[in-house]
Amino acid sequence: LYGGVLYPLVAVIGWRAGRPSPAYRSAETPTVLLGVRLALAATDLVMAFLAFAFASALFGGPGALPATNPTLVYALLLWPVLVWREGLYPGYGTTPPQELRKQVVAATYAGGILAVGTVLFSTELRLAPGVLLSMVLLSMMLAPMGRALSKRLLHRLGLWGRPVIILGAGVVGRRVASALTKNPLDGLRPVAFFDDDPAKIGQRLADLPVRGTLEEAAPFAVREGIQHAIVAVSRASPELLTS
Repeated sequence: LYGGVLYPLVAVIGWRAGRPSPAYRSAETPTVLLGVRLALAATDLVMAFLAFAFASALFGGPGALPATNPTLVYALLLWPVLVWREGLYPGYGTTPPQELRKQVVAATYAGGILAVGTVLFSTELRLAPGVLLSMVLLSMMLAPMGRALSKRLLHRLGLWGRPVIILGAGVVGRRVASALTKNPLDGLRPVAFFDDDPAKIGQRLADLPVRGTLEEAAPFAVREGIQHAIVAVSRASPELLTS
């Protein structure tokens, strides 16, 4: 369900932001979002530096490029830049397998660009092939570890994630809610259901309240400042999805 069924069944849509009440206020203010992005980027930069340090210690030998070389610092910026290109700052709603794939892709591109740089700027970037290859491989292992630690810290500080509502309180909707609640580091925090079944309105399902009908979802989201919803119904009118 988690990787193969959950996310193909749901689609994330946006609404205009309103003035949120304290119960549903998102931590995702522009300032906080910028801080989260900078924290994740700094983590990726540190992990790339550690990968270089380990690779240099193992395969550098005499005359290896020193870690304090300014050119190296600029070269290591390739890692956060390419991770940003993969959409992982912050990357809310990305499953762990998707996240890992994106990080591997970013590290591969960074290593390829750096390899070209060692040819074009051989004097400034003296990286032996063994150092470069081991650095890329080590970054593929260290970057996910660093990101996981950063996400946990941000979550503890109440800075990670965004609130979402779920359209549809059926079996699929409840499974979506349960999966997101059990995996808060995915970054989507469900706060309420909306469903057209009168018997469900006012009930608590999967530990979330059913706040009203589908037509009441958009006004609720605008009023509470919730900017995203997860669609977990088999049929939804175009007017609902664009309201």
